[in-house]
Amino acid sequence: MNPPYVLANIAKNALVALLGDALTRRGSLGLETRPELITDTLKRIGDILGPSAIELEGELVYELGPGRTPYLMIAMALSGANRVVGLDVHNWMTKDFKQSQLTDRLIVILNTDDTKSFRQAFEISEEGLQRNLRRFDHTSPIRYKIFSGSQIEEKEDSIGFLYSKSVLEHINISQLEVAIQDQFRVLKPGALALHIIDLRDHLHIDGDHKVEGDWLDALRYPEWLHRAQTSNRRAYINRLRANDWLKLFKSQGFELIEWRLRHNALPSHFKQARLSKEFRSVNEDFSISWIEALLRKPA
Repeated sequence: MNPPYVLANIAKNALVALLGDALTRRGSLGLETRPELITDTLKRIGDILGPSAIELEGELVYELGPGRTPYLMIAMALSGANRVVGLDVHNWMTKDFKQSQLTDRLIVILNTDDTKSFRQAFEISEEGLQRNLRRFDHTSPIRYKIFSGSQIEEKEDSIGFLYSKSVLEHINISQLEVAIQDQFRVLKPGALALHIIDLRDHLHIDGDHKVEGDWLDALRYPEWLHRAQTSNRRAYINRLRANDWLKLFKSQGFELIEWRLRHNALPSHFKQARLSKEFRSVNEDFSISWIEALLRKPA
C-alpha cells in the first residue's frame, strides 16, 4: 500500500464532495467523439447479440449511463426503436448539442465493414437506415432521464431492450440488487438485457483495452478505505467479480444467453494473499477484466 497515493485520492474524493457538479462535470465521459471507440462498442454489441437476434421496430429501448454522447442511443433509433431513453445521473445534453452532426457521423460508421455484426444483429438495411433517419427530422426519438441508480420509472413489462456499457460496476453495492431486480421488472417477457461490465480499477485504466500499473489495486483496500478514496468520484467501482455478477443476475430470475469474459495479464507481482481480506480466499479468476453478459427475462 502506498500511503501518499492513498492520501491523495482521499483528498480528491473529499474535493469532489465539496465542489459537487462543478467538478463532476469535467473530464471524459462515455464514448465522446472517438470514432474507433464507437465502432468497437457497436461491434462488441453486435458480436454478443449474434445475427438477427432482436427486432427493435416499435420498441421502447433503455440505455443506462450514456454519458455525454448518445451514439448508442442514436444507433438504436436508427435500428428501428420507437423511443430510446438514456438514464444517467445528469442530463448531459448541452444547449449547443448538435444531434444532426452525431447522426450523420453514425450513419457513416454504421455503413463500414467493422460494424457489420451490429447491422446483422438488428437486421439493418441501407433502406431501413434512411427511413429511420428521417424520423429525426420531426421529433427526436431519444431523450435523457435522471437516474437514481436503482429505480426505473417505467411500467412493468414495458421495455423491449435494455443495455449498458461500463455502468453497472459504478452502481453502489447497497443499491445493486434492487437495480437488477428493477431491470427485470420493466423488461417485457422474452426481452433481452445486454451489459458490458468493466472489472478493472478505474484509476488505472486507459480506454477500453489498456491498463496503467496495477489494474487490480482497488481490491487491495478494505471497503471503508476504498470508499474513502472513490465514493464521490466516477472512479468508484463496487468491486464485484465475475462470479458475483453471475450469481446476482441468476438470483433475480434472468436467463443467461451469453456470458463472455475478457482477460488482462495479471499485474506484476500479483498475489491473492495481498488483497483485502474479502478477496483473499475466494475462488476467482482475477485476470477477468470485462464481462459481456446477454440476459433474457423468461417469456
